[in-house]
Amino acid sequence: MRDLRRLRTLGGVICLLVYTCACALMVLRAAQVRGLEARACLELVGVLTTGLHTTSAVGDVVYFGLRSNDTIGLRITNECTTAVLLIPFLVIMGCLALRSSVALSRVLTATLLGVAMLILVNVIRIGGIAWATYHWGLATGYEVSHLVVGSLFALAGFVLSVMVAIRFLVRSGNPAAR
Repeated sequence: MRDLRRLRTLGGVICLLVYTCACALMVLRAAQVRGLEARACLELVGVLTTGLHTTSAVGDVVYFGLRSNDTIGLRITNECTTAVLLIPFLVIMGCLALRSSVALSRVLTATLLGVAMLILVNVIRIGGIAWATYHWGLATGYEVSHLVVGSLFALAGFVLSVMVAIRFLVRSGNPAAR
């Protein structure tokens, strides 16, 4: 029994270390992470703005309206990257992995669920910023959608992903308890 508890504790420590390394890699490879995000947003931005054939992602910038005089590029900066949401989420989940009352497999599954939600939230947020910028311009569309709506959406998405992950972790096997 004691060996099982030690193994469980070791698994939690390894999980926290892996999540911590993932956080460090996101910081060290920030440009690559932002580039992946730009490519992930490309299709949604195309659908919401000028069409897929007039969008492109170069580095950490998503361009739309190519082949026109109104080409716009949205740069994903260090302040706007999904990593800003993923890093605290992974730290929270890593700390929860240290709890012996939570199965490590549930922590890993909850982490995957939360990470997927956070990525989806950021893709939708960037798509929304592109849509608002395309329809209402840089002054109104971009400023409002980026600074106000986008920030609130990202915050709400973070809170929701943490709530869903924790709900998944504490959910019992009894369907009546759900």
